[in-house]
Amino acid sequence: MFTNADIKIFLFGIFSFLLFIGCSSKKSTPATRTYHQFVTRYNVFFNAQQLYNEALKNQSERFRDNYSEMLPIYPFTRITEKTRRGGAFDGVIEKMEKAIRNHSISPNGDEENNPFMHNVWLLLGKAHAQNQDYNEALSTFSRTVQLFRNDIDVVSEAQLWKIRAYIETNRLNDADSLMNILKTRDLTKRLEPFFVETSAYFLLHQNEYAEAIPYLQRLINFQRNNIQRRRLQFLLGQTFVMIGENDAAFRAFESVKRLRTPFDLLLNAVIQQSAIASGKDEIRILNELQRMSRKANSMEHLAKINFIIGNADDAGFYFFNPQQVQQGKMEFRQRWGNRELEDNWRISNREIQMEITE
Repeated sequence: MFTNADIKIFLFGIFSFLLFIGCSSKKSTPATRTYHQFVTRYNVFFNAQQLYNEALKNQSERFRDNYSEMLPIYPFTRITEKTRRGGAFDGVIEKMEKAIRNHSISPNGDEENNPFMHNVWLLLGKAHAQNQDYNEALSTFSRTVQLFRNDIDVVSEAQLWKIRAYIETNRLNDADSLMNILKTRDLTKRLEPFFVETSAYFLLHQNEYAEAIPYLQRLINFQRNNIQRRRLQFLLGQTFVMIGENDAAFRAFESVKRLRTPFDLLLNAVIQQSAIASGKDEIRILNELQRMSRKANSMEHLAKINFIIGNADDAGFYFFNPQQVQQGKMEFRQRWGNRELEDNWRISNREIQMEITE
């Protein structure tokens, strides 16, 4: 019987042998491929992927949606005038560039023989894209396509990222051409959600709202992150509004309401519903706003709710119960003083009004 110590010694011996072979030659042999694949995957890529995921999470958490505009599919703040290369994903880029220098097996420079290296190239390009260095991203993904041209799965993923970079740089003809190529390709199940997401993003960017709706609906079904799923449902409601499908929009905003939905997103879904409600839904939405006023966790939220309730008759919502309207006005004045319910009653409220009326 082998003991744990024996196994460890054996594995150490194998690794030491591979290390010797790997360091002594960069030729494409079974030994060098095994060594460089092992080190790339477990000693470099794993840490870089964790860095990427953490930076992506931080970027998403810092982002604040503007509910007076169409929500973006990707929650990040665009840099309108980027003056220099780099950003939060620099650590990922540094690790991936080092991995390519130290562990690439490409004797002729035209084909990569490290079986794991395609992941490195893709992550490098993604990190450039997340840094909003789109020219560097495009260059990286083009190189990826060249090196791994015999792996259609890798080529397709790189091309989907190229489409996103084209959209971000407003090179829509290039994006459209590449999108048409991918539409004819039998993509793997793993890439299907990415293709659907990219298609929705492209169509919304071109204000093709009706065409984007089926892709948005499929994207919502693919989404496993609860917060992003709710954001996409809100965006779906906004998209239905843009084509005049108010009943479908109302249902989409209704689907945003879940126990774990952040209050700000939940409130704005109800606000959107208040603008398109009809019949019995009109009174139900007002009642819902009044209940939410008791749970408001910030003065901004409370002001937003009371602004709607207090100005319901002025806004033409004749369906509201007069007693409920009066209660809303009383609560408004108790909190904000005995002021006239006029437009722009304080500077900070102008943004609220825009959000309601747009």
